[in-house]
Amino acid sequence: MKKINNFLILTILLTLFTACTKKTEASDLDKLRNSNNTKSYPAVQMDSMQAINSITKQKVQELLDLSTLTLVVTEIPK
Repeated sequence: MKKINNFLILTILLTLFTACTKKTEASDLDKLRNSNNTKSYPAVQMDSMQAINSITKQKVQELLDLSTLTLVVTEIPK
């Protein structure tokens, strides 16, 4: 009986301890305020032709992805 009481008290204390720990997560505003945009720009400078080729490749890939999705959606039986 004494072991059960000690176990219950220990369990309650551990539960209270873990429940009372304050977990603060940064809000979206703080994330935006403290972020920097170094990842959004390429590390290497491109000339205009390289930039045009890169954008064209991205657009073609997006077009292929969308056409694949369209084919998949139209083939789903209703």
